[in-house]
Amino acid sequence: MPPTSGRDHAPLRCVDLTIIEPRLSSAAGHFHSLASALIEELPPGSVRVACSPGGQAHLPSCCDAWPYLIPKLSKVGLALAMRRLAGSTSSMCLLTACDRSLVVAAAVLPKSCKLTGIVHDVGWVRRNYLLRMAARLHPDLRIACFGTPVHHAVCNSGLRSVQQFEYPIDPVWRPDLVQPDSPTHLLMAGGPRSEKGFLELARWCLESEGDRPLPIRIHGAKPDADCSAAVRELESFGASDILVRSQPPTPREFRQDFLGAIVLLLYRPAEYHGRASGIFLDAIMAGAPMIAVAGSRFARDIEQHDLGVIVESTDPLALRRATEQAKGSWHRQIRALQEHRTKILALHSARPLASFVAST
Repeated sequence: MPPTSGRDHAPLRCVDLTIIEPRLSSAAGHFHSLASALIEELPPGSVRVACSPGGQAHLPSCCDAWPYLIPKLSKVGLALAMRRLAGSTSSMCLLTACDRSLVVAAAVLPKSCKLTGIVHDVGWVRRNYLLRMAARLHPDLRIACFGTPVHHAVCNSGLRSVQQFEYPIDPVWRPDLVQPDSPTHLLMAGGPRSEKGFLELARWCLESEGDRPLPIRIHGAKPDADCSAAVRELESFGASDILVRSQPPTPREFRQDFLGAIVLLLYRPAEYHGRASGIFLDAIMAGAPMIAVAGSRFARDIEQHDLGVIVESTDPLALRRATEQAKGSWHRQIRALQEHRTKILALHSARPLASFVAST
């Protein structure tokens, strides 16, 4: 069972949530996921959201749209938007991965307006000079962040409160997804550090034409610059067993793509040092076994809990063998994922974040 919704608890105060979306659609998807999880934990009608027009289409209908939309903005445009927003709120929660948007908000918002920053990109939190600047501009600034442990410099930035949270589970995984008796396809999804994975997948597709063990689905909408050529190459194949989504999938499409999927996590150890990404948690919630590269953070968790198959390299022959192995262990790993899912749901509840935000 999923964690109890915040709607069953004592009422929380109204929250004004402003989302500064990143340019990459893969990262924006994580924003929508995080915002949806937070909104689901707050009472109906207690959240107003200001974000891009495209972002509003991906958020739950239970929240009210603020009469302001946040497009892809320059620093000047962002400052003007913040001034408009400040006129209609006394407490703002800002979800951002942009290096300077929190500093801009701290500079523009009046001191009487309480400000909480939800910092999606943990690497940004380590940039102590920006945090010090934001803290000087807005003394009551508070920070909620995710991922790797907070750097000690953050705690010395003059901030009133810095709190770390586990990344909340996307509400799209309620109810449970029931997997079929056998896998139907491989799934590759983009992310901020996935460019090498796309390049390796393109090489495998080139070398395995007519001899692929399973069809391949790819989420490749607006990928990182380094992997855009690889995605175009994949799209140009025109093979009937390769489906490339060139537009961000809707929540329903995203959920359905995990049905019968073996998820490819083709991150080389040298290029990924963070903790579990959104796609890793999504695969666990969907009960979809994974193929990960040996030596990565993904590989350690997958091997420890039997959540998939570890591949020593990303050359085409190794990937094919790993796929065949994942097909053979499908039922065993589905059961292991179901057990692990229960633990993850409790650990990654959005309730603590909702309480932190609502107490601003």
